[in-house]
Amino acid sequence: MTNKIDWYEITPEQVEGQGWRDCAVPFGRMPRRIEKVLPEVWRNARSATGMCVFFNTDSPAFYARYTLESEQLGEPNFNVCAFSGVDLYLWDPARKRWRWAAVTPAAALTTRQPEATLIERLVPEYRRCRLYLPLRNPVLKLELGVVAGARFERVPPRRTPPLVYYGTSIAHGAYAGRPGLGVPQLLGRALDLPLLNLGFSGAARMEPEMAELLAEIDGAVWVIDPYHNMNPELAHQNTERFLELLCSRHPESPVLMLGAPRNLRSWLDPELARAEAEKERWYAVSCRKLRRRFPHLHYLKGKNFYGSDEVSIDGVHPNDAAFDRMARILTREVRRWLDRR
Repeated sequence: MTNKIDWYEITPEQVEGQGWRDCAVPFGRMPRRIEKVLPEVWRNARSATGMCVFFNTDSPAFYARYTLESEQLGEPNFNVCAFSGVDLYLWDPARKRWRWAAVTPAAALTTRQPEATLIERLVPEYRRCRLYLPLRNPVLKLELGVVAGARFERVPPRRTPPLVYYGTSIAHGAYAGRPGLGVPQLLGRALDLPLLNLGFSGAARMEPEMAELLAEIDGAVWVIDPYHNMNPELAHQNTERFLELLCSRHPESPVLMLGAPRNLRSWLDPELARAEAEKERWYAVSCRKLRRRFPHLHYLKGKNFYGSDEVSIDGVHPNDAAFDRMARILTREVRRWLDRR
């Protein structure tokens, strides 16, 4: 870093995507009262998945320094840039959309306290900026840096009803290349909605307590995406009750229940294929029954989300190309349902 830098600390109140304030860490996603009720969700909820901060500046360079909770900076199948990095987007007024600009370089992610140059040598003009927090490693402190003397304007989070996206590790971001590339983040940008990302790896099981939590939010639309954390028994026991609790609190708002492509190895495993089919059957039965009372409930089977069986390292988690395809399909469907309200 050759420039003198002005640093600005970002507090949780300045970040978009936190539905509750009483969390275990500054940028957590779930209130403390769920710790004993939903312990696996609580464990996952320390990460700031989907959260972003908006700011404006005329700085020709951008810097970040922050403190992470865990010494584990990545996973075998999850790169450190997504797991522990921050992801910078800038608004392109010509194309009228957010475009990617920089992510924490992997070389800077060697400690719990990275300090990184995100991008330099830009034309110094006033820009709208958006920075996503890491997908998995909880953030304890965050500072943004601009060239000394540059203008820096904090932009408060939007207060309009958000997209509420509940789901598995796929919603949590595994194994996206960067924090801004998870399906909920792609969908939120496409719809221009605030996002509440409630993806919890291995812990999206449609418990009634989770439905009650989601129902506390005044959302614009809910996407429910628990497919790969559910087995047929859970689908039978939990799906109808979960959706009924949520829809009864928000009967005029779109609720989208998602299926998914089956495990990509299920063609080799008859027992797995039967379990996937049984789970899908319970989803369909529950949604068909509830739609008689809640016409804004929709079920999307999702078998075509990935577009190929060559897009996963483990048969479940899509790569970035499949994330993009899934988000494009969801954008089209959600827009249609929002327009019908």
